[in-house]
Amino acid sequence: MTGIIISAVMSLGGPGVGFRFLMNPWVQEEIGLTQDQSEKLAKIISDHITSTASLRAEMLSKRLELRTELSKEKPDMAKVEKLTGEISSIQAKLLMARIRTEIAIKNLLTPEQKSKLNELRASRPGKGGKGRLGKGPGPMWF
Repeated sequence: MTGIIISAVMSLGGPGVGFRFLMNPWVQEEIGLTQDQSEKLAKIISDHITSTASLRAEMLSKRLELRTELSKEKPDMAKVEKLTGEISSIQAKLLMARIRTEIAIKNLLTPEQKSKLNELRASRPGKGGKGRLGKGPGPMWF
């Protein structure tokens, strides 16, 4: 069952979607990432994905359980409240894991690389300040 849930999370874009931009070889070349930095970056992201897999699977399971409960004619509100609390707790843990990963990545980059990365992120259509319908540079605070 856990394997199915993890597969479902991965197929939905799941872990590390926000880090995908940094894993693009073109982006790494544009910001001047060294081979050593690239390898360290890959390890940081891989460790993040591995360390959060069970939390993501648990959250998906709790969300499915909540959806099932809410689809009943008369949902048990005590169970709904318990599940929403559990989901919130998992989300907080995932957010802290993401923040730790982003800080590790931030510490890996030079000030020049951070600046160039911010420029690249801001210039992406639909993602940055210049793009149509942009939502900002994303969650990475460099």
